Amino acid sequence: MAEDAGSVYSEVRIHLDQLDNDLKGVYARLDQMESRIKSQTSTASKTATKSFDAMSVAGVAAFLGVGNAIKSTISTYASFSQSMSNVAAASNATGAQLQELTDAAKNAGATTKYTASQAADALFNLAQAGMSADQATQALSGVLSLAQASGAGLAESAESVSATLSQFGLQASDASRVANVFAASANTSLSSMDKLTAGLRQVGPVAGTLGISLEEVTANLDALFNKGFQGEQAGTALRSILLDLVDPSSTVVQALEKQGVAYDKVNPKVVGLSGAFENMQKAGVDLTTVFGKVSAAEALALIDTAGKATGNLRDMQKEISGTNAAEKASKIMNDNLQGSLKTMQSQAES
Repeated sequence: MAEDAGSVYSEVRIHLDQLDNDLKGVYARLDQMESRIKSQTSTASKTATKSFDAMSVAGVAAFLGVGNAIKSTISTYASFSQSMSNVAAASNATGAQLQELTDAAKNAGATTKYTASQAADALFNLAQAGMSADQATQALSGVLSLAQASGAGLAESAESVSATLSQFGLQASDASRVANVFAASANTSLSSMDKLTAGLRQVGPVAGTLGISLEEVTANLDALFNKGFQGEQAGTALRSILLDLVDPSSTVVQALEKQGVAYDKVNPKVVGLSGAFENMQKAGVDLTTVFGKVSAAEALALIDTAGKATGNLRDMQKEISGTNAAEKASKIMNDNLQGSLKTMQSQAES
C-alpha cells in the first residue's frame, strides 16, 4: 500500500531527531574529554620536568587533532543524512528505493567533484520537480554533467534538465542527452545555459507538442543568439512563429500562400521548423509583409541563416546532435589542481 508524504516525512523526522540527539551527545563527550585533558596537563606541567611537559603538550595536540577529525566526520555524515532525509520526504522513497538513491549520491561523490551531500541535494531538486525516485536516480548523472560543464549550480542544472525533459516529453534516462545538447550549444554558438533555458521555457512546450526535436529547436535558438537576440526574447518569437505556421487559417499562412508558398511547405509538423524556413528562403518570400511585430525580426534572422551554404540551420543542428560535449567540457574544466583537490575531497567524504 502506498505511503503518503506525511507518513514518510514523520518517519524520517523521527530518525533524524534521534540522530541529532546522538550526535549532540558525542560532541558533548568529546568536549568534556578535551577540557579534562587540558586541565590535567596544565596541572602536571607545573610540577613535571620539561621533558614530561613537552610529552604532555604533544599528547594534547594529538588528541585535539583526533577529536577534530571525529567531529568533521560526524558533521559530514550529519549533512549527508539531512540531505537524504530531504530526498526521502520529497520523493516518498522508502526501503529499496531510498537505498538506491543513497547509493547514487555516494557514487556521485566518489566519481565527481561534487560531494555525496551535494549530489543528494541535486536528487532533492529533481524530486521537487516531480520525478519519482527511479527517475531522479536516472537523471542525476545528466544533471551533474551539465553542472560541471557549464559551471552552474546543481539546483539550477537540475531545474533546466527536468524542465527540458518535460517540455519535449523525454524520459529521465535522456538527461545526459539534454546535458550534451546544452553543452554543445554553448560550444558552437553564442548560447549559454541561462539563455537556452530561458528560450526553451517559452518555446519548448509548443515545440514538444508539435513533435519538433530538442536539437532542432535549440539550433534555431542558437541562430537567433548568434544574431544578438536574448533567451526569452528568442523563445517567445519562435513560439509565435510556430503557432502561426501550424495554423492554416492564420494571417501568416494566408500571406505566404499569396506569395505562392503552400501550407504543407511551411507546416512545421510536416517539414520541421528548419525546413519551413528553408522553403520560405528558396521561394524568395518577402517576410516583411508576413510576420507581425512580435516575430518579424527573428523570422528574418532565421531565413537568412537557413539560406547559408555552410553554417545553416541544418549544419547547426548536426553540431549539437549525438555529442558527448558535456562530459568533455567537464573533464577540461576539472583538469587542474583545484579540480583534482575537489574530486579528492568528494571521494574522502564518500
